[in-house]
Amino acid sequence: MKNNLSLKILAVVIACIIWVQVNLLKEQSIVMTIPLIVVDLPDNIFVDKNEVYKLKFQINGSGMDLLSFYISNPAIEYDGSSLKVGSNKLSAENLVPYFRKYENIRFVPIDEIERTSIYTERVIQRKVGVLITYESEEAKAYFEASNLELNENSVIVSGPIEDVQKIDIVVTQPISIAMIKGKKKIKPSVSSNKVLYIPEHFSLVEQNQIIAKKTFSNIPIEIYDKEVSFFPNTVTVILEGNKDYIEAVKTKDIKAKIKKSNGKVEITVNKYQSLKVVDYSPKKAMINKKAKK
Repeated sequence: MKNNLSLKILAVVIACIIWVQVNLLKEQSIVMTIPLIVVDLPDNIFVDKNEVYKLKFQINGSGMDLLSFYISNPAIEYDGSSLKVGSNKLSAENLVPYFRKYENIRFVPIDEIERTSIYTERVIQRKVGVLITYESEEAKAYFEASNLELNENSVIVSGPIEDVQKIDIVVTQPISIAMIKGKKKIKPSVSSNKVLYIPEHFSLVEQNQIIAKKTFSNIPIEIYDKEVSFFPNTVTVILEGNKDYIEAVKTKDIKAKIKKSNGKVEITVNKYQSLKVVDYSPKKAMINKKAKK
């Protein structure tokens, strides 16, 4: 009885093996959606990697070839060397090199290839200043007392023109006392995953600098309301710090704003946060409302 059961099980196993072999050798047809990866892009062209392009095909071949293709996690490498800025319709010719790699498989597109478009953006580079941020006031005081600075005072941002033009200054991740003590690498705070930062991180180094002072005159006070005027409407600012930084600062890098509530003038320097505002005048301006016509 046991022998008969064993023979029956063996017969079923053999039958299954034969069935699988026959089907693997027989011509089969499946429908697959295959993702598209754009390669060989020109340096001035950007394609968002988060944008997924897919094409649907009927694929014909032996069961063995189709099974092997299916489990290989296929993705079509699309030659993007001829792409232009804007919308680009897919070219069937650019898919041919991919299909030729599979001699025993035939691809029949179900979707119209030309109806799929790849959107690209123009890439630009821009050099901007770096603003150091701290985890706490204690961390800021410890940083300054340690006589440290970043090894770079500017960074190159590279990416789609629309994203890069929004970046006037790069802010560091908040620096903690532990990071200062360990002289850890400091990363920029990423505002867009489309943008590259060069360098990707900064090092903390000891300051080795010549200190200098410079006076900047006729800095305009920014107008917050067209219905008011200020007197005086410009300020003179004295900056102190690294001589190279001082010489690189332009008048446009210094901003003067006035508090609407009390007329007090506030000064900020967009470049080189390590520079100190030693003095400025006037510290307060008189606010006058313009007469209505």
